[in-house]
Amino acid sequence: LPDLPPGYIVFEGEGTDNKLRGTATATATLDRENLTGSGSGTLTITGGEGIFTGATGTLDFTQVDRLNPDPNVLSLEGDAVITGSIETVPEPGGV
Repeated sequence: LPDLPPGYIVFEGEGTDNKLRGTATATATLDRENLTGSGSGTLTITGGEGIFTGATGTLDFTQVDRLNPDPNVLSLEGDAVITGSIETVPEPGGV
């Protein structure tokens, strides 16, 4: 979305303080006739909390989404495949 400022992504799980943060570069296409979308890109890990404190890395992803058929509701749901690696920086004095 070239007219919008860059944003960020936060992954977090329910019931945990572990969060992974990063930025994304991605492309996507929409098929309005079949109400589907597909995209792919790269997530650059820029840190986190809990077990992801000091995390760095790169994750690649592909996804396929289904768009809500109601034109008054902007929502989608889908599946993503993520591959890559995450490294964490050990705390000083840690094992």
